[in-house]
Amino acid sequence: MNKFELLDKTIKDSEKEVDQLLKCKTFFEAESLVKGDGLRSILYFCDNIKAMLQLLDSGMEGKIDLVYIDPPFNTRSSYNKKLRLKSRSHSLDISSETYNDNWKNLGEYLQMMTIRLMLIHRLLSEKGTLYLHVDYRTAHYFRLILDHIFGEYRFLNEVIWAYKSGGTGRRSFSRKHDNILVYTKTDKYIFNPQKEKSYNRGFAPYRFKNVEEFKDEIGWHTLVNLRDVWNIDMVGRTSSERAGYETQKPLALLRRIIQTSSNEDSIVADFFLGSGTTAKAAMESGRKFIGSDSSTISYVTVSKRLKDDNLGSRIFADFNQITATPGKLTYRILKNGEGIVLYLQEYIPSRDELDSGKVDPEKLSSLVEESPLIFIDYIAVIGVNSERMILSEYFMPDIPQQIMIPDGYKKVIVQLVDVFGAVQEIAIGGDNIEQDGRTEA
Repeated sequence: MNKFELLDKTIKDSEKEVDQLLKCKTFFEAESLVKGDGLRSILYFCDNIKAMLQLLDSGMEGKIDLVYIDPPFNTRSSYNKKLRLKSRSHSLDISSETYNDNWKNLGEYLQMMTIRLMLIHRLLSEKGTLYLHVDYRTAHYFRLILDHIFGEYRFLNEVIWAYKSGGTGRRSFSRKHDNILVYTKTDKYIFNPQKEKSYNRGFAPYRFKNVEEFKDEIGWHTLVNLRDVWNIDMVGRTSSERAGYETQKPLALLRRIIQTSSNEDSIVADFFLGSGTTAKAAMESGRKFIGSDSSTISYVTVSKRLKDDNLGSRIFADFNQITATPGKLTYRILKNGEGIVLYLQEYIPSRDELDSGKVDPEKLSSLVEESPLIFIDYIAVIGVNSERMILSEYFMPDIPQQIMIPDGYKKVIVQLVDVFGAVQEIAIGGDNIEQDGRTEA
């Protein structure tokens, strides 16, 4: 099958699949978590098809002004989040897989993407714009696929994001850019022109009539409308933005996209949320935001990055799909004069996860002896009445051994996520007060 036949088959098969998905009743089994008052964002941690179908089913068709996605690039690699764990006298570098970018063949990858792009097209408003972030491997295929979905006249730009990081080529030019394909739903799209500096030849003043010039430490320049080649640095190893996520994109890139193609009353969405850069930039800009990712590593990373910005959110998390195996947790639940207290005593990840993270058993023992909860990345205390509400959150390295359990709820759930993405919950209320607990790996 040649590439044109492959594209034709991909589009036809994807259209059939989307028709079937839209005919089916949406069954979204995940319970939702509420954080704060007033809805500013909706975050899904599940397959993004489930998220988009749930949005369509709940009346969000044609309501989103901007979608940016940075999906897998078909690199035939897996990607990890890297962490350094430190106790008083020991340290350990570990990595946990965030996603696997291996596919049976190109056709499987393109169909996975095409189905999602067709659903995104339905969610976009009449003023809506899609930014699809890819690279040299697949940009040419997606131009043809998006021409079919949106119409060839709805192609707006191919933005080149140029950067300095990465390796050098010995038998080719060094690959130092990504491709961002920009398509609009209609000709009514939002576009707020941004400005950039254009330096004068020789950095000297032109002194042209009616042309405003400026001078900085480099030299004289004018301000012109932004061009389609963007020189923005990648997130550096020492950057304060860095979240340990291998494929993390810089805030400057997403700020530029959001300011250009949305307004303050717009809804912005990212259905391959990853490290949460789109969410961070959107919420900083006062936009409402919708995001989804299937990884618990993303769940924790996004929660941590948005801990100060994400009040007023509803979170749908489907942890039944998680493949990471929970470890062994020992704890006690006691009553004292102040109320109910959860004492977390020790957590040791499962052997499967320790092996995948290549953890030395001797270092493990030393670390846990000094810091018994060092492998816990995130804790949420969730109050359950008519809804599940996040009452408090704790992030590594500030994981407490004692957690006061608030009263006034039918039940309180303490949710723990370890550094490998494994999830477990302790339900507190009723018969389990004044007990010792242990969960086995």
